[in-house]
Amino acid sequence: MKEEYEKQLKESSLAFSAGFLDVLAGLIISSVSSDLVSNPWIIGVLPLVLTVSGSVSGLFAGNLSTMINVGTVRVDRLASGPHLKGLIAAVIALNVFAAMIGGGLSFLVGLASGFTGGILAMNVFILTFPITSYLTMPLTIVIASISYRRGWDPDVMTYPFLSTLADILSCGIYVLSLSFVISADSRAVLIGEISNAGLICVSILLFLVLYDRPVSLRIVREGAASVLFPILVASCTGGVLRSVNEMLAMEKGILVALPALLTMSGDLGSMIGSLLTTRLAIGTIRPEFLDTLSFPLRVPGIFLSYSFSLLLVGSLGGVLSGGSVDVLGPLLKIMSSGLLSSSILTMLALTTAVLTFRKGLNPDNFVIPIESSLCDLITSLSLASVLLTFP
Repeated sequence: MKEEYEKQLKESSLAFSAGFLDVLAGLIISSVSSDLVSNPWIIGVLPLVLTVSGSVSGLFAGNLSTMINVGTVRVDRLASGPHLKGLIAAVIALNVFAAMIGGGLSFLVGLASGFTGGILAMNVFILTFPITSYLTMPLTIVIASISYRRGWDPDVMTYPFLSTLADILSCGIYVLSLSFVISADSRAVLIGEISNAGLICVSILLFLVLYDRPVSLRIVREGAASVLFPILVASCTGGVLRSVNEMLAMEKGILVALPALLTMSGDLGSMIGSLLTTRLAIGTIRPEFLDTLSFPLRVPGIFLSYSFSLLLVGSLGGVLSGGSVDVLGPLLKIMSSGLLSSSILTMLALTTAVLTFRKGLNPDNFVIPIESSLCDLITSLSLASVLLTFP
């Protein structure tokens, strides 16, 4: 028991440490904080970018981790076998689907700032998401393979590191897209739209080459629904953040810490959910609510490392908000939001895993995508309520 606890603490601490890199994502976003008031759709579209990227990459990471653990994908023979190719083909199809839906919702989010705002928001989203998604897929394979070869559990290690890298890439490409679309003339924007169309055509071609019916069809069928839901929820998250748009523009430190707060809250629920889906797949845990509800008590090391990581992120937010003199206020705001949202999300991950498993569905196609989207909404609601209550 002690060895298992120490293993959980070591692996989860290493995984949560990746969340600190999300401060880089926050610093990138804070570079456009002066534009938030004049272009409020910027903060409104950001959750769509982060959520869609996280949902699709999370679905890929969850399936890949389970395939490696159960032996259908071997890290020493990644190029052989239909399972990995079928998984990649399914994710490519979901990328095209998510780009079209997310682009339309980004237009609606930006429409609150006028028709021009809607067009700009849509173009920025379509420029950002597909590029981020295709860059994260090879990174996912590398992280999962290294974790398995080092004797670490891919379920614990893969998604936390991946989500952080995806956030940094998303924010970086998002800011570059903002600078390109907002300042570009109509000819430059047209070039970007033509590039997007070409990217979709290449995606369709890759899908046809890699498609494996038994693997790809099930993932696409189940994954489409689980990706669509997060996209719809993310549009609501954007509305929540827009309600505190001016406060976030003023409290730059909290804006810097926001991606890390969202990531680590989601990582906790994802770790619990991913561990549970693997245990359900290999039969060491029964799909009974009483059995699964006690599962978090078997992983205390994960919760301890999360609490410590949240404390450090909250302190960093406090320092960046008001300097060393005023650390307590921002720290309490960030920690209260993180602890509340992580508790709810952990219960959601456990419930989703059990219900989908009982229905004969693959929990990996539902747990992380649904949890990652609701993480942003619940954490944003928690943060917004704290900011409005204690301005």
